[in-house]
Amino acid sequence: EEQAWDPSAAIIIDNRVTAHAGNTTTGSFEWAVSAAASIGQHFLVDGFNIEMYHAEGSFNLSRVSGQRESVRHIMIRDLAEITTKPTSTLKDGLELAVADSMGQVVVAIAGRLTATEAYALARARRNRALGMIFLLDVDTFRSGGGARRVAPSDEVIEERKHVREILTGEQWRVIEVSNDKAVSAAWDELGTMGVNV
Repeated sequence: EEQAWDPSAAIIIDNRVTAHAGNTTTGSFEWAVSAAASIGQHFLVDGFNIEMYHAEGSFNLSRVSGQRESVRHIMIRDLAEITTKPTSTLKDGLELAVADSMGQVVVAIAGRLTATEAYALARARRNRALGMIFLLDVDTFRSGGGARRVAPSDEVIEERKHVREILTGEQWRVIEVSNDKAVSAAWDELGTMGVNV
């Protein structure tokens, strides 16, 4: 039996301090926050209901579902206040995202991930038609611009490659993001993958 299209989306923002690099204005976490705001706004304009999840839970936007301006206001306020957390896992937020099963689309903005974390994130797409991830190359954010100060180790490069393989194997659309890629350019890149949301 075919399911009806549910115009709603889950957005997951990785706010673990260990997953990010760079300073507060040009770091990977700031990019993630900007991306979450832009993506959330895009979905709201297109008539979607949204919920946002982070390492420790959710913004609970569904409590004002259907009131687009209120949702946008709460989303912007909560994103302005979100900070990195010392937690080492996305477990709580991901479990909530899986339990909520909010929408047909899930978008993640993630920093440094291990293979175990990639498998956990992949589960958040279950029963959803589309999963997209902006996978931040956090090492490029260390210097705040331009070239890297220190090249990542072979181990880091292999881990990032393995994470990408896990997610693409689970049918996620993966956009790799370095510090010189604008949010709009990363979003447009989805169009080249045949994703229209």
